Amino acid sequence: MAEGTKRSRLLSAVDALLESASPLPVPAERKRLREAHGLTQEQLAHAMDVRRATVSAWESGKAEPRQPEREAYGHLLAKLAERHPGADAGHRQAPARPEPSAGSPAARSAHRGRGTSPATLERMFSTLLHSAWRLESRSRYAWHERRPEYTAFVTGRHVHWDLQSAWCRNRREQTALGKTFQRVRVIDEPYTECQLYLLLQNTPRNAASGEDVRFLTRARAVELELPREDFWIFDARTVALFRFDDTDDTAGVEMVTSPAEVLRYVQVREAAWHHAVSQERMADILGV
Repeated sequence: MAEGTKRSRLLSAVDALLESASPLPVPAERKRLREAHGLTQEQLAHAMDVRRATVSAWESGKAEPRQPEREAYGHLLAKLAERHPGADAGHRQAPARPEPSAGSPAARSAHRGRGTSPATLERMFSTLLHSAWRLESRSRYAWHERRPEYTAFVTGRHVHWDLQSAWCRNRREQTALGKTFQRVRVIDEPYTECQLYLLLQNTPRNAASGEDVRFLTRARAVELELPREDFWIFDARTVALFRFDDTDDTAGVEMVTSPAEVLRYVQVREAAWHHAVSQERMADILGV
């Protein structure tokens, strides 16, 4: 009896040891997976109940997570890897696998496009044939926070928009030709200062220039299983997918043209646009 109990205890201890020593992706892959899902280090640190510097150390290889954080972190990374498979981004070695089937996440990843320049992206707003649609899912955008209008907003001063700017003129000219520009902005609860600025100040400028802007709460976006990605869809044929760095600034734009992959984003558009609400309704929901 005592021998059986000891054997069971030893086996349990070995299982626990193996579990605690299970390998994690290499540091560079940890960072890639987080960024691919649109998460900041601050958001991950909050979820893991650690400091942002700790997450930074995990992603730079300066430190390794300990239990119980290691188990939770490993679970997160495994789930992110399922949603955002990479080419050979430093995963731990695995047995050779057959070629991914058409339409699988791995196959979609293989059909990703290359990066494009800001000038090329800007030209697309003039050369599009009929529509441009945007999903904005981030909690903050560094480029908005650098604008003088944002500074005026957070300091309680009057926000003045130049509706004769090149950006506003382009939108009006294109909408006059019958083209449509639409956006869905996702708002956290509680909302961030940047999101409140976009809701109350930036959206009226967009509307005055011919855009139709609607909103979803984060909870609703999660319920709809929308990706935490930021992108434009042009003419339901090309997707411009934004990449961001740890400071919430744009790190590049990737063009996606594979029909199967574009279709996935078009399906996201259909779900988001169907359930999104007006600026006025979102302001009422948030009580602002």
